[in-house]
Amino acid sequence: MARRQKQPAIILDRDGVLIDRPLLTWRKSQMKLSKGIAGEIKFFNEKKVPVIVITNQSVVARGLISEKGVVNLHELLNKRLKKSGAHVDKFYFCPHHPSANLKRYENRK
Repeated sequence: MARRQKQPAIILDRDGVLIDRPLLTWRKSQMKLSKGIAGEIKFFNEKKVPVIVITNQSVVARGLISEKGVVNLHELLNKRLKKSGAHVDKFYFCPHHPSANLKRYENRK
């Protein structure tokens, strides 16, 4: 079996790092990039280091937005970053919450 070569990556939280974070974020108007973040991401893009964003999105479990809605917001963020020559390679999110309004998103911890 061939051994995989290690590759560095940058992993960022979305709320409070990529975007300025209100209490709960699920509207386009709340998606404001943090000051200077586009330049930081572009730096890693130029070095061919993958940029990954991870985020807990309990707003899905609360029924405020669908999973597709979260994906759409992430596409919007990438569109805004691209205006500065930056991009996120991959977004990952967890839609679960211990006190979910939608049963299928109850946290199983």
